[in-house]
Amino acid sequence: MNLNFRLDDDFINLAGTHSGCGFFQGHEIAVDLSKNLSKKSIQAYRKGMLIPPIFFVCLQAIGFLKSEFVIPKRPATIQEAQLALQKEDFT
Repeated sequence: MNLNFRLDDDFINLAGTHSGCGFFQGHEIAVDLSKNLSKKSIQAYRKGMLIPPIFFVCLQAIGFLKSEFVIPKRPATIQEAQLALQKEDFT
């Protein structure tokens, strides 16, 4: 999976929306989960591209990731996220 189409950006931008945006448009659970993003998490993402663990929880909740996917316990870099997601079978 390539994060070039920036699912992570879409998730961060969910904060403050009512119906979602981008990939997460219409996913109420994603909108609800994005409300758990702290200002510190959003700043860490925008400054250092650190993806918060709740992003992976969201992908599991909408069925994009299998329930067996191991959620990182700390924010992941883009490279770490790509490595983790490459191991997933999306078929």
